[in-house]
Amino acid sequence: MNEFTIGSARWTQALSWLSIKQREVEEQLLALHQSDPVMSDGLAETVEDGVMSWKEEVHTNITALRRSLLSLSNKIKQSLNKLHLGTYGKCEKCGNLISAERLKAMPMASHCMYCA
Repeated sequence: MNEFTIGSARWTQALSWLSIKQREVEEQLLALHQSDPVMSDGLAETVEDGVMSWKEEVHTNITALRRSLLSLSNKIKQSLNKLHLGTYGKCEKCGNLISAERLKAMPMASHCMYCA
C-alpha cells in the first residue's frame, strides 16, 4: 500500500458512487440526444420561421447541457482511473492527500482545499 492509497471501504464507496454517477450521466446524455429537435425526424419537415427559431434555441440549450455532461463524464472517468491506479485522493497540484470531507462532498475533486 503506497502513501496515497485510501482505505478499502472508502475505495469501494467511491467506486460505487462514481460508477452510479457515470451511468446517470450516460442516461442523461441519451435523453438529451433523444429530445433534441434537430435530431428528431418529426420536426425535420417543418420550415416555419417560428418553429425553426424554437428548434435552434432548444438545440443550443441542449448542446450546452451536453457539453457540461460530457465534462462531468470526463471528470468521473479520470477519478475512476485514479482509483484503479491508486492515486485517487491525491492533490494533482501539491501531492498531498485531499481531505475525506472534501472527497465525500465532491468525489471527483482533483485538488485539496488549499490548491483549489
